[in-house]
Amino acid sequence: MQYTTETTEGYSSDDLETLNRIYEHRIALLDESERGNPDLLQHISEQVLADYDQARDLIPDAIGSQREGALRVVRIRDLRPPGDSEIVVALLDVQTSDGLPLEGRLVCILPDGRTESARGVYDRIPSDEDLATENGGGWLPVEDPILNRDQYEGGRVGSQGRTYGLTQQAYYYGRCVTAPGFGFDDAYAASAVEIETGRSALVYWRTREDYDPEVQDESGACDWDHPDHVEVWDE
Repeated sequence: MQYTTETTEGYSSDDLETLNRIYEHRIALLDESERGNPDLLQHISEQVLADYDQARDLIPDAIGSQREGALRVVRIRDLRPPGDSEIVVALLDVQTSDGLPLEGRLVCILPDGRTESARGVYDRIPSDEDLATENGGGWLPVEDPILNRDQYEGGRVGSQGRTYGLTQQAYYYGRCVTAPGFGFDDAYAASAVEIETGRSALVYWRTREDYDPEVQDESGACDWDHPDHVEVWDE
């Protein structure tokens, strides 16, 4: 079955997309005979609606930390409704007070209304099958996330537990001084935004020793997934 505007009233298109995803998670482990049982499928679909409504009511209008300021919930992408623990796990797209979009923010909503955010960027909440098998109970982060391609045209990279959205393609920088007496002579750099805080940053990569610009293109110049140094500052 599918939740649609014709069969399910009072839900936005984003709500319907999330409802269908949760329903698919719920029936993923059913055997063939159970999938052929219309009464069981109807019961599951009604339970998904009830759980979703209960969970959605617990998602606050604003979440975040003192560093980020209030975060406005833009869209509910996925959620695991409350179970025995009464904790809601929600996957949200949010926006900081200065307008910075943060997609795929994983949030635990506790019974008393407090929220706890997981670090990283996620594209979905794992199913029960995911949690029981190869992932061993951990969350599944996006392998190579791109947040808002128009704003972060160079993609995203991580360093020292922080994530940086590149606001330009990397360019040849030359000598990079990371501290008095320290640095490297041959580097690339790119302007960026620190996703967790919205602060401006400059990301540096050390040029590979075996890189030969005469015979290789710049895609092989550095280990682009692992920056060597990041400078961050407040405007």
